[in-house]
Amino acid sequence: ALTSMLKKAYGPENLNPCFINASIIPKQGQDPYQVVKSMLVKSSFTGTGNTGTTDLNKLIKLVLDNTDENTLSFFISDCIYSLKNTGATPTLLEGCQNETMDYFNGKLKELSDLSVLFVRMESNFNGGYWDYKNPSGPAKIKLKNCKRPYYLCIVGTDGILKEFTSNIHLEDLKGYSCQYYLSGKDYSNTFYTAISRPHKSGAFIVEDGTTLRLKSSGAIQFAIAMNLDDFSMSEEEKINPANYEIDGNFNIVEILPINNNMFFSPNEKNNILSNGCTHLVVVSSDGYPSDFTIKFKPSIPEWVNVFSSTDDTGINDDNENELKKTFG
Repeated sequence: ALTSMLKKAYGPENLNPCFINASIIPKQGQDPYQVVKSMLVKSSFTGTGNTGTTDLNKLIKLVLDNTDENTLSFFISDCIYSLKNTGATPTLLEGCQNETMDYFNGKLKELSDLSVLFVRMESNFNGGYWDYKNPSGPAKIKLKNCKRPYYLCIVGTDGILKEFTSNIHLEDLKGYSCQYYLSGKDYSNTFYTAISRPHKSGAFIVEDGTTLRLKSSGAIQFAIAMNLDDFSMSEEEKINPANYEIDGNFNIVEILPINNNMFFSPNEKNNILSNGCTHLVVVSSDGYPSDFTIKFKPSIPEWVNVFSSTDDTGINDDNENELKKTFG
């Protein structure tokens, strides 16, 4: 289904299906859908290239090395770290994770707005499973007719990736679970403007979009209009004050989507509309206000912790909780 969506949005001539293990192996054909369909035949993906290569970080590095400012790369994998050591310890796992981070940080030096959309998917699974203590030889764990996660990791510049998310609705894919967007773009210059109403209290005048002139001391409250459309968060996340931090002696009271029922002065309305403002951030101070900065808190979605495992030795057909998790 994803191939069909991409074919329609970007044209078949712009899609390049590949296998990836020790190297990236292009698969040729006029119709990308048929090419991918043939790739999913077991004899095809078990007999192409060095199928013994399961080092996740080597695969990630190959993907990053072949991604440039004009490329959107799709990496589909179970994303299980293979420690390849029967005496594996959490320290080895931490080393693998640090190596992943190093590869992405290195690519950020080349593409400063490198961004990643990480999508958790689920599908039926039958086959062998190698836990971290038994990484080689015959699989000691056999799984039958169970649901297992796999991941779609989409890598590109922020602009290209944002264009993709506006064209393709991954939530419509069968097996879709959840997603996490990490952007390398600098959003510090996001437009904002202080406004005189609504939600005003206290004695002050808005001199321009960034400066207030106090007419007397005491508590004040006002709103800041911002465009939050570029931020890849759900609406629920955008309006939750807990996802922001503010310095100085200010507090965030609430965050509201801008609607047609809100009253603004003509100049403010024109400024808000012309700059595409989507939300009001209402802030307050008990007195003696100073300059302040509003920032998003760096946070990891809860699903990442819920579906992560550092010990997969207990996985089996009947352990539904562990079947949902990915080692590492």
